Amino acid sequence: RIPGNTMCCDCSSQEYLTWASSNVGVVVCNECVGGHRALGAHISEARSLKMDMWTPEMQQVMLSRGNNLMNAQLEAHPVTRDFKPQPDSPLEHKQAYVRSKYANGAFC
Repeated sequence: RIPGNTMCCDCSSQEYLTWASSNVGVVVCNECVGGHRALGAHISEARSLKMDMWTPEMQQVMLSRGNNLMNAQLEAHPVTRDFKPQPDSPLEHKQAYVRSKYANGAFC
């Protein structure tokens, strides 16, 4: 197991962790993955952990990064805690956070 990958990288949900961003190297829940898909594959390539094929290169990205490492980089700013969604946050909040975090680098 990769440190931090037992919960969603974006909202910390421990349920429905069946998705990942293969180019960012993080595991996300069924709700946050919609925000990743909306960004486009050039920013975050959302893939199913169970149904999609994973190349050795994609697997290596996942094994070398993980939620803890990427959050240390992408959520380094102290203001992050004021905006980070919870598992029960509205879907719109989660998607806006994902956009701000990955596309805009708002919390670095």
